[in-house]
Amino acid sequence: MAIKVFIVDDHYMVIEGIRSLLQNETEVEWMGHATNAASCLAFLHQQIPDVILMDINLPDKSGIDLCREVKEKYAAINILGLSTLNTQSFIEKMLANGASGYVIKNATQQELMEAIHTVVKGKQYLSFDAALAMRKPDADSNIPIITSAGVRS
Repeated sequence: MAIKVFIVDDHYMVIEGIRSLLQNETEVEWMGHATNAASCLAFLHQQIPDVILMDINLPDKSGIDLCREVKEKYAAINILGLSTLNTQSFIEKMLANGASGYVIKNATQQELMEAIHTVVKGKQYLSFDAALAMRKPDADSNIPIITSAGVRS
């Protein structure tokens, strides 16, 4: 059975680009897209996808807040955060709000398919760039870094 995929992004070129990457994948059923949080929630009243690719910057609500809202109402949906931003704090917030993973918009077709398959199996997925961002300290963070030389702020 095909994995039902829905995308929430406010950029038509991104939607069409991802749709074209996935259109020939036999394991994926493209359910459609929403360009804002309100239309995403309206769609979910009618149909439930297996995976939502969700931009973190939407015009009417942050994808981080929408992620939490969707997971509260539809716990079975797997959400992959989708962004050009590979900042540790954004990735952490998406994951803390229920996302099953995070993919940077420069992902290849192979990486996107791997992400979709991974989260459908109930596992967490971070794209290479997102995983790299999680390994280095966030420049915006005020959390001290403990090194062999002591604490650094």
